[in-house]
Amino acid sequence: MVKLFGIKNCSTVKKALNWLDENSIEYGFVDVKKNISKEDLSYWFNNLPEGLIPLSFVNQKGLTWRKLSPDLKEYIKSKDGIINLILQYPSVMKRPVLTKDNNVKILGYDESLYMKEFHV
Repeated sequence: MVKLFGIKNCSTVKKALNWLDENSIEYGFVDVKKNISKEDLSYWFNNLPEGLIPLSFVNQKGLTWRKLSPDLKEYIKSKDGIINLILQYPSVMKRPVLTKDNNVKILGYDESLYMKEFHV
């Protein structure tokens, strides 16, 4: 099953949702502010596709990151720290996260990657 993890009012997530709808892709939406778990993040980080690392999931350009104290920013030095940071501050997570059968396929939104993934 395809799932899209994100925040409904995020403009990048909206683009991904629109693309999935326009291309008639069935998916479930998970609001990370309400429903992200340590188990989800641990599984993703232990089964990442080539080219992704846990730090890729922290949006260091976003407002949430910029507002964090230096002590909290230290969390990114370990996988467990990144998980705890995202659980405490879900808005710091780069989004959307597209998964298939619980495995991360695409982080962020790039139409060409979506087209390739779904053979459109």
